[in-house]
Amino acid sequence: MRTGILRAFAGILTLANLAAFLVVSYFIWEHAGNLDWLLKLPWNSFLTELSDIFKLTDLSAASVWLAWMCLSIALCLVWFFLRISLANALPSSQGESPNPVEVRQVAIESQPEFQEKLKLLNRWLS
Repeated sequence: MRTGILRAFAGILTLANLAAFLVVSYFIWEHAGNLDWLLKLPWNSFLTELSDIFKLTDLSAASVWLAWMCLSIALCLVWFFLRISLANALPSSQGESPNPVEVRQVAIESQPEFQEKLKLLNRWLS
């Protein structure tokens, strides 16, 4: 049960992050007017600019946005492929797992000493 709650929570966080990323991207696109702003981003140097965070210097918003985009895409891909692999790894519950009541009933009926005890119990109860 705990893993189901954690998986649901991870899914909600992943989808919330993706939704926030898409909303921010839409506002940037609305302000810029077209998608040329993607080409103007510092694609080859944003990681070195992010290292300035340890020096407590100013960071460009483009570098932060690119890092967020890369992490969001990586997070969504990992979440998606983990869901697929977990779905394939877990057995389906349709007919594969035996009913515990039936297993116990077969075990009780196969041993005569339990049958005698059940008959005695039934006599006492009636």
